Amino acid sequence: MSQLQGKAFGEYWSLGAYPFWASFLFSITTGPTGEESGWRGYLRPHLNEKYSFFKASVIQGVIWAFWHTVLWFVDSDYMGIQMIPYVLSNVIVMTGLCFIMNYFMKKNDNLIYGIVIHFCFNFLYCFLQVDIWFYVILSAVYIVIIALI
Repeated sequence: MSQLQGKAFGEYWSLGAYPFWASFLFSITTGPTGEESGWRGYLRPHLNEKYSFFKASVIQGVIWAFWHTVLWFVDSDYMGIQMIPYVLSNVIVMTGLCFIMNYFMKKNDNLIYGIVIHFCFNFLYCFLQVDIWFYVILSAVYIVIIALI
């Protein structure tokens, strides 16, 4: 992204309005600890009983993405036509994250993997200052990750 836009890597990061400790606390308590018990702890085993790893991960990713629908409108700066790539990117990235988390959970059957991956993802987003092209590129990266898994 930095190379494509000709900007320094550091320009994409900001400590934002909240102290570091508050961002850490918010990131660990608002998604990973609660959501993962439902998505990876409850839903994943049920989907795995009925579907292949690939299909179960896609179903879980799409459900998880649309769980966040309210955030697309409340917690983003994108409106109008920019909302389309933003929403598509969210669905692709969350599905990709499901593949990654489900891969580790399949190998180790330990919910901590889902919690840590989810936390890291949320925590980094506290500091990112990016435009819509970041989400388009991120989607391409996650499509490659899905293909590799």
